[in-house]
Amino acid sequence: HEAGYDFWFNLRLFPWAKELHTRLNKLCDNNVIFCTSPGNWANSAGAKIDYVVEHFKSNKIIITKKKEYLASPTMFLVDDSSYQTEPFIKQGGGAFTWPNSNKLESGSISFEETFKELEAKIEDHKRTHRLSPFVPISSYTAPYETRPHYKTNEKL
Repeated sequence: HEAGYDFWFNLRLFPWAKELHTRLNKLCDNNVIFCTSPGNWANSAGAKIDYVVEHFKSNKIIITKKKEYLASPTMFLVDDSSYQTEPFIKQGGGAFTWPNSNKLESGSISFEETFKELEAKIEDHKRTHRLSPFVPISSYTAPYETRPHYKTNEKL
């Protein structure tokens, strides 16, 4: 089943998404970059770009299936999947695995406590590397409610 442009562009924004984006920008000198995978859907890339521009008024977006290609000591990835964060760390970047978004929305996990953990990890990364890192944030992690399932062991 092909998820079309409208599917991607009309995904519901999580209630905490803009707050997360604002706080990360403040913490990281307005250097937040959305980083998202196109998955296996031809229409997702354009819709995801338009979504970020519409909801976050940002054109800072990178689309790649292999987020670890962006890893360096100056980069810090926030993503809801260890499938993305673990290779990012192995390639020399910093990372934080964001918890399940539905649990945050339901209140079973605290946004404030989660952000405090994230903030501490970013500050530690800054101290360790003596820098103010760019922070790519997965556009799936922040704004989207859901996405179709796809295989994570796909060959490129």
